[in-house]
Amino acid sequence: FNHYTLTWWNQFVKERRLYGLPSIATWGALKKIILKRYAPTYFRELLQKFHLLNQGYKIVVEYFEEIESIMKQVGIEEDLDTTIDQILNGLNRKIANRIEVLPHMKLRDVVSMAVKIER
Repeated sequence: FNHYTLTWWNQFVKERRLYGLPSIATWGALKKIILKRYAPTYFRELLQKFHLLNQGYKIVVEYFEEIESIMKQVGIEEDLDTTIDQILNGLNRKIANRIEVLPHMKLRDVVSMAVKIER
């Protein structure tokens, strides 16, 4: 750590303690925080891309892989229903309108159903 980074880190740790937030326990969590702090434009652009993403001319599998990739890069950890909604909202309407999401349905089931409809 150079001097500024170490100073920032120490202040960050103090603030987390002050507000009763949990300590950073994983590399992924630290990476996400550093990205937000030092690459906010990149982070915001990826987040915006995630929320505006749609299938367009991609096949379902490519669309789903892009969603997964952005979620991992940004560190998005949404609940299953929110992720399914995001996928359905971005799918081409002719596919999305034919998918019936049932309670306790897994994400891979939704993707599998979309792939079958696409064929």
